[in-house]
Amino acid sequence: AALAHGGDGGQEALTFMTLLLGQAASYCHELTPQMMLNIAFSAVRMKVAQENMQAMVDAIAHCVTARQLRLNDIDQRQWLEGVQRGPP
Repeated sequence: AALAHGGDGGQEALTFMTLLLGQAASYCHELTPQMMLNIAFSAVRMKVAQENMQAMVDAIAHCVTARQLRLNDIDQRQWLEGVQRGPP
């Protein structure tokens, strides 16, 4: 979240977020739902390319199903908006 609100992070911040997405997707099963969503929504706000987000989106969807996670109302709404909208 700090990266998304830190002003002009430039290419370095975008590269870092892309790397973070890859790592987070690989370890999604170890993250809490809030951690997964915070990373994903920060990436959306930073306008990470959709192809760089897809693995994380797939990992979150798998974790929610496999772990039978229940998202609270706010997280559920944001998740649905994010999946429908995708990165700008």
